[in-house]
Amino acid sequence: PGDGGQVAIPVRARRRIESRPQRRVALAARAYWDRHLAAIARGVVHAGRLEAYFRLFRRWLLPLAHRAATVESLFAPRPREERERFYRDVWDTRAWRAVCRAFFGRAAMGRLGRDPEFFRHARGDVAAHVLERARHAVTALAPDANPYLRYILTGAFADALPDYLRPEAYDTIRRRLGRIELRLAPVEVVLAELPSRSIDAFNLSDV
Repeated sequence: PGDGGQVAIPVRARRRIESRPQRRVALAARAYWDRHLAAIARGVVHAGRLEAYFRLFRRWLLPLAHRAATVESLFAPRPREERERFYRDVWDTRAWRAVCRAFFGRAAMGRLGRDPEFFRHARGDVAAHVLERARHAVTALAPDANPYLRYILTGAFADALPDYLRPEAYDTIRRRLGRIELRLAPVEVVLAELPSRSIDAFNLSDV
């Protein structure tokens, strides 16, 4: 035993532990955040490349299409029919479509927001796809209950917290952290190593 009741692990045993893939991931993650303490102070939710991309959009492009009051009005609770009307008469302007096509096109997004490799399998007009998904988020879904739309357009979640940030979810998430296995590898490599029909569901993000 070491000081404070801690167990001193022999050097060879420690090296074996640190050579395990999961341990390597943990050490690499800790080293990364040790180098980025300012990002922790600002809030890690804002630290990603995509979040920085949305920040550029909010600061420079969105004001060309809509005033702050119009953006805030988007999040007023409305029934589906009124959301459709708001989108048609207020939100879906020529300026809105222009800034989306300029900023969320394949070239700009690949250069500023996502690794160009993410678009290897994308088909068709990426900006048109983004515009259609935005229309769906504003009309078919309720913007006031959509934390991701609010974050993209305002930079904050306000009262519409995603599930993982809700206080009532904290204990459940903490209890289940041991279920998570991190794999830093292409998805094809991981799938090739798993037994057939061993995955219940996928959450595949990006175009």
